[in-house]
Parts: sequence; structure tokens; C-alpha cells
Amino acid sequence: QPPAESRLNEVASWRSTVCRAMSAAVGRAGDPGPVHLNVALRDPLAPDLADLKPWPFDLQGRADGLPWISWPQASRGDGEGASPESVTPTKTVMVLGDLPDPAMAGQALRLAQRRAWPVIAEPFGAYGANAALPHGSLLLADETFVEGHRPQRVLVVGRHTLHRSIAALTRHEGTTVEHVSVADQWADPSHVVSKVYTWRDFMATDSEPQDVSDEAAVWGAQWHDAAATLTQRIDTTAPTDGVAGIHVARAVLDELTHVDTLVLGSSNTPRDLNLADPAGRDRPTVVGNRGLSGIDGTISTAVGVALAATGGRVVALMGDLTLLHDLNGLLIGPEEPRPDLTIVVLNDDGGGIFATLEYGHPDRANDFTRLFRTSTGADLSALCAGMGAAHRRVSSAVEVASTLREQTSG
Repeated sequence: QPPAESRLNEVASWRSTVCRAMSAAVGRAGDPGPVHLNVALRDPLAPDLADLKPWPFDLQGRADGLPWISWPQASRGDGEGASPESVTPTKTVMVLGDLPDPAMAGQALRLAQRRAWPVIAEPFGAYGANAALPHGSLLLADETFVEGHRPQRVLVVGRHTLHRSIAALTRHEGTTVEHVSVADQWADPSHVVSKVYTWRDFMATDSEPQDVSDEAAVWGAQWHDAAATLTQRIDTTAPTDGVAGIHVARAVLDELTHVDTLVLGSSNTPRDLNLADPAGRDRPTVVGNRGLSGIDGTISTAVGVALAATGGRVVALMGDLTLLHDLNGLLIGPEEPRPDLTIVVLNDDGGGIFATLEYGHPDRANDFTRLFRTSTGADLSALCAGMGAAHRRVSSAVEVASTLREQTSG
């Protein structure tokens, strides 16, 4: 734990960290055991108490002395605890994040449909979720809609990794955030989670009677109507033959089905895919490396997925920096099996994702390319040729689709 700072969110950080330590110590999600918690102190370690300034915020925990994070365990069979089922129906939005098994997405969606919960799904693990709101993360960017349809609860299933709009939804004052963890630890980068459920407890609610108020049902339907309207607007106004990431991502999706696998690179490509996804698509399984160093080893990951595939085709979608980070992954030894793999590279010459963040503001245009885009000017065709990898240069999303189609028919 880093040294304490006089910041308003410090109490949430401290208490969440202590709750994680307590969870591990008592074996809430695994075997109990000793926990080592590092607490950093600033010099001097024994300061003069007369020089200390009061903290600018309240150090108290939850109202009425409630636990900062609770672990309801309905499946223990002792009658204690509770499950994610609401005794009093609430307006709940489910966020489907990174899940280790795509089948989990279908199980979670079935429960959400029984409860009339709108679902925002990220592409990893949960991407086979046909019942999720199309363009859900883009809908969250409509502040007017979200303000008028504020959820009382956000139920996060798995680990959400992408859009700021999803993280912002969990930070609204007055919104309860609960998490369904599929691992020993739970994801809570904003320190907002108040309850943690195991997957077993979560799925135990699937057989419970449906209890949805008319108000909650109407509220949930309004989310679906808004997402449908947004999808129609995108379909009628967005060009189909562009060169932006969203156009290429959609072209790739158009050529893949549920038996295929799509491997995603870091940064913009998973976001492009999330925004390009319309409703009712026969989606492929989507996998990718996420986390602090998710850009590393993407080609090698795609090669491994292709070698292990038992059916369908494997396509990887990534940017030029992701390709360059693992260029040696294109080298296949002469005695090694060669994967049946197609890699689609969006070559925007650098870190295009930073243009969507604060660094890309027009006021910083003079320094942006040098400091953040980090253009390389690399000749990707020459690099592929040098690695012995067959390649084709295309200039539009339509050409991407037609090339993938030729490979399938050929």
C-alpha cells in the first residue's frame, strides 16, 4: 500500500485493501492463510505530532457501521447471507467483463433476462452475448440518457477492462456496486465495490423465482429501446467503406461466425470492435491479452490459438504497434507446424488510442505526435517479407472483407 495522501478517495483505497487482505486470510474465495500487507511510511518515520495537519475528510466507513465490503454466501447452506437476487427489486445494470469461459456469458445473460436487467458487455469472454445491449458502452456516453435512467445498482460480472464510460457508471454517487468474481480476487480499481459474490452463489439465483416490479421492467425496456435507436442511427449514418478502426472491425466481424475465433490486440482494436458491434450478430469467440502489458506477445498468442483450434478459422486484429511489439512471432521454424492464421493490421503509424484521450486535445497538437503517437514510419510490407510471412496491402474495409472472403472460398 503506497504512503497515505490527503486525497478524498484514500479511505476507499485503504479499506478496500484491508478487505482484500481479510478475504485472503479467512479464505472467502480460496484456502485461508497468512497475509503480508506492506504499508509504506514517509520520512521521518516518527514525525513531530505538533506539525501534523488534520485529514481533510472523514475517516469513517459505511453508514450505520455496515461492512465496507461484504461476502454474501448463499450457497453455504446455513441460511446466512444473500445472493445477487434483489429481495426488493432494484434498477440494476449488469456489466459483463472479461470471463475465462464464454459459456459463462450465456449463463449470466439468462439470469439478467429473467430479472429484466440491461447488460453492457465487453468483447472478451462475454462477446457471445447476443442479449447484451448493442453499442452499450457508446450508449453510456450519452450523459443525458444515463442521468435520466440512473441505476440503483451496477452488478459487475468478471473484470471490466475497457471504456471510461463503464468505469464512470460505477462511480455515480448513490449507486451500489456489487461484483461477481470468477477468481480468488475481485477487480475494483475505483474502490467502489460493496459486495462480492462467488460464481457459485451468483448462479444459484438462476433457479430462483423471478420477481420483477413493473417499474423495473419498464426501466429496463427503456435501456433496450435507447440502444436500438442508437444502433439504427449508426447503421444509417456511418459509412461502410471507411478506413477507421470501427469500419475494419465491422468488416472482420461480417466475415466471421460463431465457429470462428478472433484474437484482439491492445488499445484501440477491442474498443473498435465494441463500438462496431450491432445487435443480433452471429459472433465469433473473442480472446486477447489484457492487463498492464497486454500488448506483448499478441502474435505469439494468435499463433498458439490457431495451432490449438479444432474448427473454424482464426483471425487476429491488431494495430501496427502491437504487431511491432511481437514481430518475431511471425518466425516459424522450418520443422514447426504452420498455423492457419490471418492477421489484419490497422496501420495508423503509432499509438492512435492516445488521440482519444486528453493527450489528443488540439491544444497539444504540436507535441502529440512526438510524445504520444510515437510514429515509427515502419514499412510493414517489407518486415513481413523479411519474416517470410505472406501479406497483402489493402486500403479500405471493403477490401479487408473481400480478402477474408477469398481466403475462405480458396
